[in-house]
Amino acid sequence: MIAKTSDTSETLILEIKGNSLDDGPGIRSVVFFKGCPLSCAWCHNPESKRTGPELSFDSRECIGCDTCVKVCPCGALDRRNPGYVDRARCDLCFKCVQACPAEALSRVGTAMSVAAVLEQVSRDIPFYRNSGGGVTLSGGEPTLFSEYAGELLAELKGRGIHTLVETCGHFQLDRFLELIYPWTDELYIDLKLYDTDEHRRLCGAGNERILANFLELHERALRGGVPVTPRVPLIPEMT
Repeated sequence: MIAKTSDTSETLILEIKGNSLDDGPGIRSVVFFKGCPLSCAWCHNPESKRTGPELSFDSRECIGCDTCVKVCPCGALDRRNPGYVDRARCDLCFKCVQACPAEALSRVGTAMSVAAVLEQVSRDIPFYRNSGGGVTLSGGEPTLFSEYAGELLAELKGRGIHTLVETCGHFQLDRFLELIYPWTDELYIDLKLYDTDEHRRLCGAGNERILANFLELHERALRGGVPVTPRVPLIPEMT
């Protein structure tokens, strides 16, 4: 159950996952950004769709102590609610998260400086070098935060770390080429659906910009630019 989302526009990190073997070559750290311009019906990380912090409740971890109910200043937590959290009342103060002894309540999305992310992912540099790995930016959608992502990628490149960006392709091309492309070693672009109407129905937006961006970046790759790998999700009865 996810409660109300705030309207903050700051860059939030959903998670930094180490020892990944699924998001590019070698052993990698994956930085998941929170926020995406699409809203795919099959989203693997639905908690990453919105840009603001959110409150998550895991009923499997709850021990029924009602500590959170007692500390909530808004009366937003009530076992009589089907989802436990009243979205209309919750003001995202996260006092319940701090009080919960079982960690059944958690904050989704953390503000981290570029320096803090660098410090964490740099711990695994020996693994990157010995396996041909590096750092992957994923999400959510990292290009939604072009300046932050570009600064992070530039710092990673400065440390000799291989960089890869996983993107849905729905971005402003000129900003991408200016801020992200120069510091990227490899690109994965999702081509979720070819039919524009189906893409709009299942992903919340058309795919015209995505296809145009992919074609431009593919042409650049053919001329010696950043390698681009298209990826198509295989979702039964959808794609």
